[in-house]
Amino acid sequence: MTVLLALVIAIAALTGHTWLNATRWLRRPTDRPDEVDERVAVLLPLRDEANRVTPCLRALLDQRGVPGLRVVVLDDGSTDGTADVVRAVAGDDPRVTLLTGVAPPPGWLGKPHACWQLATRADPDATALVFVDADVVLAPHAVAAAVT
Repeated sequence: MTVLLALVIAIAALTGHTWLNATRWLRRPTDRPDEVDERVAVLLPLRDEANRVTPCLRALLDQRGVPGLRVVVLDDGSTDGTADVVRAVAGDDPRVTLLTGVAPPPGWLGKPHACWQLATRADPDATALVFVDADVVLAPHAVAAAVT
């Protein structure tokens, strides 16, 4: 009987602990930062992403709460017109800079080298660098929340 009672208490405790963790994990932040004081550079390395970059770039340009936002895009040798799509989406938005990547030196892989090029060419006054892939579509306050 004592063993059975101990087992029931242990199961109840574990169930309660699991429930508590689940409610904390599933909660969404309710406080949206009004505005961050940081200058933020969002860095977007691209290679042959013409079919996926539009929603990503639009979401980056729609970020709220980041007045110092700059988006630096690196076209890393695309052959599918990725740079043209970036130009069409960005238009004349001064927050967007489109760079042309160079081939990686010996010992470097493509993606890390593209990210390194972006980081070294980002706004030198930026206090936060946010790397994003082309298949990511951020919520409107994602960058501000991450920087906060």
